[in-house]
Amino acid sequence: MTTEQRLDRIEAILLQVAQQQQTNTTAIGQLTVKVDGLVEEVDSLREIVMHSIQNAEVDREVFQAEIRRIWEYLLGQSGNGRREGEY
Repeated sequence: MTTEQRLDRIEAILLQVAQQQQTNTTAIGQLTVKVDGLVEEVDSLREIVMHSIQNAEVDREVFQAEIRRIWEYLLGQSGNGRREGEY
């Protein structure tokens, strides 16, 4: 193999490596964009879940207060439907 053939072969290998590197760089860029999009979606989902939890806590407090009010009303009723102490 002559020196010129060896140089041609090395140039071909370097060209192939450069093309592969460009392909990898492009793929990494695309993955970065996708990961950034996923991060935004996860952040949005986290906010939705946190709001849902807060709403559930408020609903729970309202339901507990209503149940307490109904329970107190029922405790004030006698067996015949009248309040205790009424005749």
